Amino acid sequence: KWARDARYHMMIKKCTEYNIQYLLIAHTKEDLAENFLINIKRHSDITGLAGMRSTVTYNDKITILRPFLYHHKKLLHDYLNEIQVMPIHDPSNDNTKFTRVQMRRLLQDTDALTSDDIVASCYHLQQTNDAIDMVIDRITHEHIHDYGDFIELDWQKISDILPSLFCGRLLCRLWQKINQQAYAPKRDSINYIINKISSQSHCYGQLRHCFYHYKKPKLWLIYNQNNYKIADILPNKKEFSNNAGYQAKLLLEDMPWQVIKRRQIMHNDEYHFIHNPYRHTDIVITIHYP
Repeated sequence: KWARDARYHMMIKKCTEYNIQYLLIAHTKEDLAENFLINIKRHSDITGLAGMRSTVTYNDKITILRPFLYHHKKLLHDYLNEIQVMPIHDPSNDNTKFTRVQMRRLLQDTDALTSDDIVASCYHLQQTNDAIDMVIDRITHEHIHDYGDFIELDWQKISDILPSLFCGRLLCRLWQKINQQAYAPKRDSINYIINKISSQSHCYGQLRHCFYHYKKPKLWLIYNQNNYKIADILPNKKEFSNNAGYQAKLLLEDMPWQVIKRRQIMHNDEYHFIHNPYRHTDIVITIHYP
C-alpha cells in the first residue's frame, strides 16, 4: 500500500508540475480481478470489492484514466509485440511472498473462476456503490458545508438519520476529498474516529493530511497542507515552541481555522489564522524554533 501511495504521489506531483490534466494507467482486467481477491482476503466491504474505477477525478484538476481496465493483458502484450516494443519486467511480479502474486497464481491455476467472472461482479458492485452514495448525498447535503480548506458537518443530525455503516462511507469520501488523495483512508481508521466522537462531546485528532475537530454537535475536517502534527491543545496561548525541533504545536480553538497569511520573522514563523470564518476574525500565532 505504501509503495502504491508513493507511486501515485510522484505521478500526481509530475502532472501538477507540467500542467498535465489526464494521467493514463495501464491496469487491465487481470489487475481488477487480482484486486478483488486481495480485498476478499482483507475482509473488505463493498467499496473495496467494487475495485478500481476506469475514471477518477483527483483534486478537481487531474483525471486518472484506465482505458484498458475492461480488456485482457494479452491485448497489450500483442500490441507491444506488433510495434516491436519490449515491456519492462518487474521481478517482484514473480515473488510469491506478495499477496498479489499469490492471487495471480490462484487465477492462473483454475478454470472454475476467471477474471471475466470477477470483473462482471465488480461492475455490478460499482453500480450498487454509486446508488448508495447518491442516496447518502441526497439525505445529508443540507448538513454538510464545504469551505475548501475545511468541511463542516452537523454530525449529530447526520448520525441520527444514517446508519453507522453509511456514516463511515460518508466520512471516507469526505476525507479522501479534503486530503486530495487518489484513495480513501482505511475503514478501520474511520471507524476508530466515529467511535471516538460518539463517546465524547469534544475531541480532536489527525488522519493523513487532515485534522478533525469535534465539538458536539459539529465536526470539522481541516486540510493540513504542511502535514503538521497535533502535539497539544493550548487554549488562550498565542506563542509556543515546537516539539523537539520537529513537530510544531498548533492551536485548535472552538471554531475551525485556516491559514490566511504566513511570514517569516528571523527563523520563526508567524501565522495569521481565520479564527471564526463566519465573522472573519483573525488570531495570530508565532511558532518559535530553537
